Amino acid sequence: MAKPVPSDAELFPVPQNTSLVVPFGYRPKLVPPERRIAVFFHAYYVQELADAIDLQLRNLPVLVDIYFTTDTGEKAVLLNERFQSHPRIRRLKTTITANRGRDIYPKIGLMNQEHLAYDYVLHIHTKRSGHEDGLRDWRQFLWQHLLGSPEIVTSVFEIFERCPDVGMIAPQHLPFIRPWIHWADCKELGAGLGPHLAKAIGGIENIDFPSGSMFWARSKALKPLLDLNLVATDFPEENGQLSLTNAHAIERLFFISCELAGLKWLKIALPQWHAASDQLQSASSPWIVRRFVDKRNVNLLPGGN
Repeated sequence: MAKPVPSDAELFPVPQNTSLVVPFGYRPKLVPPERRIAVFFHAYYVQELADAIDLQLRNLPVLVDIYFTTDTGEKAVLLNERFQSHPRIRRLKTTITANRGRDIYPKIGLMNQEHLAYDYVLHIHTKRSGHEDGLRDWRQFLWQHLLGSPEIVTSVFEIFERCPDVGMIAPQHLPFIRPWIHWADCKELGAGLGPHLAKAIGGIENIDFPSGSMFWARSKALKPLLDLNLVATDFPEENGQLSLTNAHAIERLFFISCELAGLKWLKIALPQWHAASDQLQSASSPWIVRRFVDKRNVNLLPGGN
Protein backbone atom coordinates (compact mmCIF):
# COMPACT_ATOMS: atom_id res chain seq x y z
CA MET A 1 0.00 0.00 0.00
CA ALA A 2 1.33 3.42 -0.98
CA LYS A 3 1.92 5.97 1.76
CA PRO A 4 0.76 9.50 0.90
CA VAL A 5 3.39 12.23 0.90
CA PRO A 6 2.88 14.49 3.97
CA SER A 7 0.34 17.15 3.14
CA ASP A 8 2.11 20.21 4.50
CA ALA A 9 5.79 19.64 5.29
CA GLU A 10 7.07 18.33 1.95
CA LEU A 11 4.46 19.51 -0.50
CA PHE A 12 6.55 21.23 -3.21
CA PRO A 13 8.00 20.75 -5.73
CA VAL A 14 5.55 18.12 -6.96
CA PRO A 15 7.16 15.21 -8.88
CA GLN A 16 5.74 14.85 -12.36
CA ASN A 17 3.86 11.59 -11.80
CA THR A 18 2.39 12.48 -8.41
CA SER A 19 -1.30 11.68 -7.92
CA LEU A 20 -3.73 13.42 -5.61
CA VAL A 21 -5.13 11.07 -2.96
CA VAL A 22 -8.91 10.77 -2.73
CA PRO A 23 -10.97 11.18 -0.71
CA PHE A 24 -9.49 14.36 0.73
CA GLY A 25 -8.58 14.73 4.38
CA TYR A 26 -11.13 17.48 4.89
CA ARG A 27 -14.82 17.84 4.13
CA PRO A 28 -15.32 19.80 0.88
CA LYS A 29 -18.43 21.83 0.26
CA LEU A 30 -21.08 20.11 -1.82
CA VAL A 31 -21.11 20.95 -5.50
CA PRO A 32 -23.45 23.90 -6.19
CA PRO A 33 -26.94 22.76 -7.22
CA GLU A 34 -26.79 24.73 -10.46
CA ARG A 35 -24.02 22.53 -11.85
CA ARG A 36 -25.22 20.25 -14.65
CA ILE A 37 -23.73 16.77 -14.32
CA ALA A 38 -24.06 13.75 -16.60
CA VAL A 39 -22.81 10.18 -16.68
CA PHE A 40 -22.08 8.66 -20.11
CA PHE A 41 -22.14 4.93 -19.47
CA HIS A 42 -21.49 2.40 -22.22
CA ALA A 43 -23.01 -0.83 -20.89
CA TYR A 44 -22.04 -3.83 -23.01
CA TYR A 45 -22.01 -6.39 -20.17
CA VAL A 46 -25.39 -5.55 -18.70
CA GLN A 47 -26.98 -8.56 -17.07
CA GLU A 48 -23.90 -9.72 -15.17
CA LEU A 49 -23.00 -6.21 -13.97
CA ALA A 50 -26.40 -4.61 -13.32
CA ASP A 51 -26.06 -4.98 -9.54
CA ALA A 52 -22.54 -3.54 -9.55
CA ILE A 53 -23.65 -0.59 -11.70
CA ASP A 54 -26.51 0.07 -9.28
CA LEU A 55 -24.19 0.12 -6.26
CA GLN A 56 -21.65 2.42 -7.92
CA LEU A 57 -24.28 4.94 -9.00
CA ARG A 58 -25.56 5.11 -5.41
CA ASN A 59 -22.23 6.70 -4.47
CA LEU A 60 -23.06 9.81 -6.46
CA PRO A 61 -23.68 12.64 -3.94
CA VAL A 62 -25.95 14.52 -6.38
CA LEU A 63 -28.65 13.75 -8.91
CA VAL A 64 -27.34 13.25 -12.43
CA ASP A 65 -28.58 12.67 -15.94
CA ILE A 66 -27.37 9.35 -17.28
CA TYR A 67 -26.90 8.32 -20.89
CA PHE A 68 -26.65 4.57 -21.30
CA THR A 69 -25.49 3.16 -24.62
CA THR A 70 -25.64 -0.53 -25.46
CA ASP A 71 -25.79 -2.78 -28.49
CA THR A 72 -29.10 -4.70 -28.29
CA GLY A 73 -32.75 -4.00 -27.60
CA GLU A 74 -32.78 -6.66 -24.89
CA LYS A 75 -29.99 -4.92 -22.99
CA ALA A 76 -31.68 -1.55 -23.42
CA VAL A 77 -34.92 -2.89 -21.91
CA LEU A 78 -33.01 -4.30 -18.94
CA LEU A 79 -31.23 -0.97 -18.35
CA ASN A 80 -34.47 1.01 -18.53
CA GLU A 81 -36.33 -1.34 -16.21
CA ARG A 82 -33.50 -1.48 -13.68
CA PHE A 83 -32.51 2.18 -13.56
CA GLN A 84 -35.53 4.31 -14.46
CA SER A 85 -36.35 4.77 -10.76
CA HIS A 86 -32.80 4.86 -9.44
CA PRO A 87 -32.49 7.32 -6.53
CA ARG A 88 -29.46 9.14 -7.97
CA ILE A 89 -30.76 9.49 -11.55
CA ARG A 90 -32.74 12.57 -12.51
CA ARG A 91 -33.07 11.75 -16.20
CA LEU A 92 -32.36 8.50 -18.04
CA LYS A 93 -31.78 7.98 -21.75
CA THR A 94 -30.79 4.65 -23.30
CA THR A 95 -29.57 4.44 -26.90
CA ILE A 96 -28.86 1.34 -28.99
CA THR A 97 -25.74 1.50 -31.14
CA ALA A 98 -23.73 -0.84 -33.33
CA ASN A 99 -20.96 -2.78 -31.60
CA ARG A 100 -18.23 -0.62 -33.07
CA GLY A 101 -15.65 1.57 -31.42
CA ARG A 102 -15.92 -0.12 -28.01
CA ASP A 103 -16.97 2.55 -25.50
CA ILE A 104 -15.27 5.35 -27.44
CA TYR A 105 -17.63 5.82 -30.39
CA PRO A 106 -20.85 5.69 -28.31
CA LYS A 107 -19.62 8.50 -26.06
CA ILE A 108 -17.42 10.67 -28.30
CA GLY A 109 -19.32 10.13 -31.57
CA LEU A 110 -22.92 9.16 -30.92
CA MET A 111 -23.35 11.32 -27.80
CA ASN A 112 -21.15 14.24 -28.83
CA GLN A 113 -23.92 16.84 -28.85
CA GLU A 114 -25.39 15.68 -25.54
CA HIS A 115 -22.16 16.61 -23.76
CA LEU A 116 -22.59 20.29 -24.51
CA ALA A 117 -25.43 20.74 -22.00
CA TYR A 118 -23.29 19.76 -18.99
CA ASP A 119 -20.59 21.24 -16.79
CA TYR A 120 -19.10 17.96 -15.56
CA VAL A 121 -19.32 14.50 -17.13
CA LEU A 122 -18.23 11.01 -16.16
CA HIS A 123 -17.11 8.54 -18.82
CA ILE A 124 -17.43 4.97 -17.61
CA HIS A 125 -18.16 1.55 -19.05
CA THR A 126 -18.49 -2.15 -18.24
CA LYS A 127 -14.89 -2.97 -19.04
CA ARG A 128 -13.74 -6.57 -19.33
CA SER A 129 -10.10 -7.42 -20.08
CA GLY A 130 -9.68 -11.18 -20.13
CA HIS A 131 -6.55 -11.34 -22.26
CA GLU A 132 -4.20 -10.82 -19.26
CA ASP A 133 -4.51 -12.14 -15.69
CA GLY A 134 -3.06 -8.87 -14.38
CA LEU A 135 -6.06 -6.99 -15.78
CA ARG A 136 -8.67 -9.05 -13.94
CA ASP A 137 -9.32 -6.27 -11.40
CA TRP A 138 -8.97 -3.34 -13.81
CA ARG A 139 -12.67 -2.48 -13.96
CA GLN A 140 -13.01 -2.58 -10.18
CA PHE A 141 -9.87 -0.45 -9.87
CA LEU A 142 -11.21 2.23 -12.20
CA TRP A 143 -14.75 2.22 -10.81
CA GLN A 144 -13.52 2.56 -7.23
CA HIS A 145 -11.27 5.49 -8.12
CA LEU A 146 -14.10 7.36 -9.85
CA LEU A 147 -17.23 6.24 -7.98
CA GLY A 148 -15.98 4.36 -4.95
CA SER A 149 -17.76 6.50 -2.35
CA PRO A 150 -19.70 9.78 -2.06
CA GLU A 151 -16.56 11.28 -0.49
CA ILE A 152 -14.44 10.36 -3.52
CA VAL A 153 -16.92 11.94 -5.94
CA THR A 154 -17.23 15.03 -3.75
CA SER A 155 -13.42 15.33 -3.79
CA VAL A 156 -13.47 15.22 -7.61
CA PHE A 157 -16.06 18.00 -7.71
CA GLU A 158 -13.97 19.96 -5.20
CA ILE A 159 -11.04 19.94 -7.64
CA PHE A 160 -13.23 21.26 -10.44
CA GLU A 161 -14.79 23.92 -8.20
CA ARG A 162 -11.51 25.11 -6.66
CA CYS A 163 -9.52 24.85 -9.87
CA PRO A 164 -11.40 26.12 -12.93
CA ASP A 165 -8.28 25.47 -15.01
CA VAL A 166 -8.55 21.68 -14.43
CA GLY A 167 -10.45 19.97 -17.22
CA MET A 168 -9.93 16.24 -16.68
CA ILE A 169 -9.42 13.96 -13.67
CA ALA A 170 -8.47 10.31 -14.22
CA PRO A 171 -7.27 7.43 -12.06
CA GLN A 172 -3.56 6.82 -11.77
CA HIS A 173 -2.69 3.77 -13.86
CA LEU A 174 -3.21 0.26 -12.60
CA PRO A 175 0.35 -0.84 -11.76
CA PHE A 176 0.18 -3.79 -14.19
CA ILE A 177 -0.71 -1.53 -17.11
CA ARG A 178 2.07 1.06 -16.78
CA PRO A 179 4.51 -0.58 -19.24
CA TRP A 180 1.83 -0.15 -21.93
CA ILE A 181 1.39 3.60 -21.51
CA HIS A 182 2.75 4.57 -24.92
CA TRP A 183 1.44 5.21 -28.44
CA ALA A 184 1.20 1.48 -29.29
CA ASP A 185 1.64 2.41 -32.97
CA CYS A 186 -1.55 4.51 -32.82
CA LYS A 187 0.06 7.92 -33.28
CA GLU A 188 -0.45 7.97 -37.03
CA LEU A 189 -4.08 6.94 -36.59
CA GLY A 190 -4.60 9.80 -34.14
CA ALA A 191 -3.01 12.30 -36.50
CA GLY A 192 -5.34 11.11 -39.26
CA LEU A 193 -8.43 12.08 -37.31
CA GLY A 194 -8.07 15.79 -37.94
CA PRO A 195 -5.50 18.46 -38.89
CA HIS A 196 -5.63 20.10 -35.44
CA LEU A 197 -4.75 16.76 -33.86
CA ALA A 198 -2.02 16.03 -36.40
CA LYS A 199 -0.39 19.37 -35.65
CA ALA A 200 -0.71 18.91 -31.90
CA ILE A 201 0.74 15.42 -31.59
CA GLY A 202 3.44 15.63 -34.24
CA GLY A 203 6.24 16.28 -31.74
CA ILE A 204 4.93 14.20 -28.85
CA GLU A 205 6.93 11.06 -28.23
CA ASN A 206 5.99 10.23 -24.62
CA ILE A 207 2.25 10.03 -24.12
CA ASP A 208 0.02 9.76 -21.09
CA PHE A 209 -3.72 9.13 -21.11
CA PRO A 210 -6.59 7.77 -18.98
CA SER A 211 -5.87 4.06 -19.42
CA GLY A 212 -9.17 2.24 -19.73
CA SER A 213 -10.83 5.47 -21.00
CA MET A 214 -12.67 6.23 -17.75
CA PHE A 215 -12.49 9.69 -16.17
CA TRP A 216 -14.32 12.79 -14.94
CA ALA A 217 -14.12 15.87 -17.18
CA ARG A 218 -15.49 19.24 -18.02
CA SER A 219 -17.33 18.99 -21.32
CA LYS A 220 -15.09 21.78 -22.63
CA ALA A 221 -12.05 19.50 -22.20
CA LEU A 222 -13.55 17.00 -24.65
CA LYS A 223 -14.66 19.46 -27.29
CA PRO A 224 -11.63 18.96 -29.62
CA LEU A 225 -12.67 15.30 -29.86
CA LEU A 226 -16.44 15.86 -29.84
CA ASP A 227 -16.02 18.23 -32.79
CA LEU A 228 -14.65 15.39 -34.92
CA ASN A 229 -18.29 14.32 -35.44
CA LEU A 230 -17.29 10.67 -35.64
CA VAL A 231 -19.70 8.11 -37.06
CA ALA A 232 -19.91 4.35 -36.55
CA THR A 233 -18.14 3.56 -39.81
CA ASP A 234 -15.05 5.41 -38.57
CA PHE A 235 -14.49 2.30 -36.46
CA PRO A 236 -14.03 -1.31 -37.56
CA GLU A 237 -16.42 -4.11 -36.70
CA GLU A 238 -15.58 -5.59 -33.33
CA ASN A 239 -13.16 -8.49 -33.54
CA GLY A 240 -11.35 -8.39 -30.21
CA GLN A 241 -8.64 -6.02 -31.50
CA LEU A 242 -5.97 -5.13 -28.94
CA SER A 243 -4.63 -2.07 -30.79
CA LEU A 244 -4.50 -0.15 -34.08
CA THR A 245 -8.10 1.05 -34.26
CA ASN A 246 -9.42 4.59 -34.00
CA ALA A 247 -10.81 3.68 -30.57
CA HIS A 248 -7.31 2.88 -29.31
CA ALA A 249 -5.97 6.09 -30.86
CA ILE A 250 -8.66 8.28 -29.30
CA GLU A 251 -8.06 6.75 -25.87
CA ARG A 252 -4.54 8.18 -26.15
CA LEU A 253 -5.82 11.63 -27.09
CA PHE A 254 -7.99 12.49 -24.08
CA PHE A 255 -5.34 14.44 -22.15
CA ILE A 256 -4.23 16.07 -25.41
CA SER A 257 -7.83 17.14 -26.05
CA CYS A 258 -7.90 18.64 -22.57
CA GLU A 259 -4.73 20.62 -23.23
CA LEU A 260 -5.98 21.76 -26.65
CA ALA A 261 -9.01 23.17 -24.82
CA GLY A 262 -6.64 25.23 -22.66
CA LEU A 263 -7.10 23.13 -19.52
CA LYS A 264 -4.98 20.99 -17.21
CA TRP A 265 -5.41 17.35 -16.27
CA LEU A 266 -4.39 15.36 -13.23
CA LYS A 267 -4.58 11.87 -11.79
CA ILE A 268 -6.11 10.69 -8.53
CA ALA A 269 -5.29 7.62 -6.45
CA LEU A 270 -6.67 5.38 -3.74
CA PRO A 271 -3.56 4.39 -1.73
CA GLN A 272 -4.73 0.81 -1.15
CA TRP A 273 -4.40 0.11 -4.88
CA HIS A 274 -0.88 1.49 -5.30
CA ALA A 275 2.68 0.57 -4.42
CA ALA A 276 4.53 2.09 -1.47
CA SER A 277 6.99 3.64 -3.94
CA ASP A 278 4.29 5.63 -5.76
CA GLN A 279 4.22 9.41 -5.39
CA LEU A 280 0.88 10.23 -3.76
CA GLN A 281 -0.09 13.63 -2.39
CA SER A 282 -2.74 13.83 0.32
CA ALA A 283 -4.77 17.02 0.78
CA SER A 284 -5.72 18.33 4.20
CA SER A 285 -7.11 21.66 3.00
CA PRO A 286 -8.36 23.45 -0.13
CA TRP A 287 -5.05 25.31 -0.24
CA ILE A 288 -3.19 22.02 -0.76
CA VAL A 289 -5.45 21.15 -3.71
CA ARG A 290 -4.96 24.52 -5.37
CA ARG A 291 -1.21 24.50 -4.86
CA PHE A 292 -0.93 20.93 -6.16
CA VAL A 293 -2.56 22.01 -9.42
CA ASP A 294 -0.39 25.14 -9.65
CA LYS A 295 2.90 23.36 -9.04
CA ARG A 296 2.47 20.08 -10.91
CA ASN A 297 2.89 21.66 -14.38
CA VAL A 298 2.63 18.53 -16.52
CA ASN A 299 2.02 19.14 -20.22
CA LEU A 300 2.05 16.84 -23.21
CA LEU A 301 1.85 19.58 -25.82
CA PRO A 302 5.14 21.38 -26.53
CA GLY A 303 5.17 24.76 -24.82
CA GLY A 304 2.27 23.94 -22.51
CA ASN A 305 -1.45 24.33 -23.09
